[in-house]
Amino acid sequence: MRFCGSKFYTYEKADVGLISKEGERFECKPEKSEIVRELIRLGVVSARSQKRNIMVPFSTKTLKLLLGLISVNENDEWFWLETVLEETAGFCQNNPEICNVCKQVCQKMIEYLDDSNCFLLQRKFVEYAFNDFSDKALDYIKYNLVRMIENKSIDIGFYQTDSEDLKMLLDDDDVNVDPEDQLLKVIDSWIVQHKKRGNGLPNE
Repeated sequence: MRFCGSKFYTYEKADVGLISKEGERFECKPEKSEIVRELIRLGVVSARSQKRNIMVPFSTKTLKLLLGLISVNENDEWFWLETVLEETAGFCQNNPEICNVCKQVCQKMIEYLDDSNCFLLQRKFVEYAFNDFSDKALDYIKYNLVRMIENKSIDIGFYQTDSEDLKMLLDDDDVNVDPEDQLLKVIDSWIVQHKKRGNGLPNE
């Protein structure tokens, strides 16, 4: 039900308490915040409380970030950023404000991009359909592939790549692999580690 002449539904007019997975409560005003209205639609009304409490599927720290009580900053730990992304990414499609927060997290994660996590990041961004960020990680991989192999600094995710994905990567015209002996070095490194991991080699 909508109030007459209002763009808000009845349930969006009254103050609510959003409850994190740990049980912490945050008093909110839905009428003043689009992201609060998105969170209400995702939540479940607590049957045990006489107050209007909505349980939402987010940890306390993630909920604080979504509500703007804390922000993404340069001191944030990688593990927390990864947790926030995993908690929120599945709700992005129909919730643009939550999606905006996810993109802030992705932007911070891409600042950590280096040899040790480039494959991990690229796959995470692909999994959650953040294509702009997955492209940035892939560009890093394509430009630095040979150097990372030679320096033995490459993300272990490279060796978890299956043969089909490896072929697609090496067939890309933008991969910084030249001359041919560099290409063979990349392939040999993948084969050696694949055998060490006990995976054998796939039939081509």
